Amino acid sequence: MIMSRLREAEVLAGRMLTRNESLEIVAKNMRDYMNPMNFTRWRGR
Repeated sequence: MIMSRLREAEVLAGRMLTRNESLEIVAKNMRDYMNPMNFTRWRGR
């Protein structure tokens, strides 16, 4: 669902989305479906 919206946005833009643009789309979808926006930190090695 989210991946298809991201793909549609990339097609409309005609390029790859930036990190901030894709996060805005994901955040909007999470608000629409009332999912919490809790991100966990990733600890690289």
